[in-house]
Amino acid sequence: MGIQIHLLDHNLHRVDFPLMTQSKWPRAGRIFISKICGNILGNSFADLAIRSQLKLTWQRIQAQICHVHWIDERAWHCAMAGLHPLVLSAYGSDLNGTTLPNHDPRLLKQKAEAIASCDLFIADSEDIIALASQIAGRELHSLLLPIGINTQAFRPGYHAQASEWRSALGIPEIGTVILSPRIIRPNYRHDKIMKAFCMAVRNGGIDAYIIFKKYCSDKTSIDEILAVASQQGILPRVRVIDEVPYEHLPVLYSMADFAVNFPAMDAFPVTFLECCACELPILSNRLPSYSSNGMARYFRFVDGDDEYALSRQLVSMCNGVADSSRMREARAYVIRHFDESVFSAELASAYSRLLNKRALS
Repeated sequence: MGIQIHLLDHNLHRVDFPLMTQSKWPRAGRIFISKICGNILGNSFADLAIRSQLKLTWQRIQAQICHVHWIDERAWHCAMAGLHPLVLSAYGSDLNGTTLPNHDPRLLKQKAEAIASCDLFIADSEDIIALASQIAGRELHSLLLPIGINTQAFRPGYHAQASEWRSALGIPEIGTVILSPRIIRPNYRHDKIMKAFCMAVRNGGIDAYIIFKKYCSDKTSIDEILAVASQQGILPRVRVIDEVPYEHLPVLYSMADFAVNFPAMDAFPVTFLECCACELPILSNRLPSYSSNGMARYFRFVDGDDEYALSRQLVSMCNGVADSSRMREARAYVIRHFDESVFSAELASAYSRLLNKRALS
């Protein structure tokens, strides 16, 4: 099935995909109209203008499927514009955020209407599908489909490159390297990871170093974790590195002995697939989404949800011997179920089923 893509976003992107065109998301002059008509009428006119432009774009490019990645106001506009078949992909925070007390009620209503209108709902964990059904007030036609990865690139090895990078970071060869691969934002609780690491070094006597990366990170959160390390006298064992190009991520995983993950809420992260494909052990807290996709048996879970429990497991992981046979099994499982070719085939098949169903209706 040949697929041509027209990308509609607020910004134009540099892409190396021959079958793709793109344009900017419609602009409606919401602020200007609201100054003239007031907020209520201004918002109504702006929404109508956006929907009209979406319909014109749909007709101009002769689109057959509308697929919105990340459920927000844009998904609602596409649903209200009547673009069908409508496919929605949720990525965790877009729906988990609706359970928080400060979530915008207007946006929640828009998300509910968009989800209720969709023809196919895609998520990477079963609990997100259940939450979406609850928000929409109906059972959804859904597909459990984590984003696939390139298992040829994400693999064990890269020893020479990893050794060079480790040396450049001033990490001795004998030290254990712990990698925190998630973006540094409050939800991912890097402050607890840092406190646990400090306790593990000071009280557990481990010879370890921890690496964080700045990609899409919150500066305040970075300053907080560095302050904790400085107060505890552990700063020399902490490395905060700049954004790592995607193609260099496998080298970063090869440099580490294990990864640590400790968020407050989450969907099923692609990081888990990347780590397992590289045969890198994962230490994590337990969240409902992590029971999806048959991957949980390859993780080491923390028995508790505080930095004290995490610290004990950090010490255990540093002093233990990695089960290489289990991680080889994890890699084989990821290749079989989550390679990008598997993802592409399943998504193309889902598109075909939608179009066939529409043709018969």
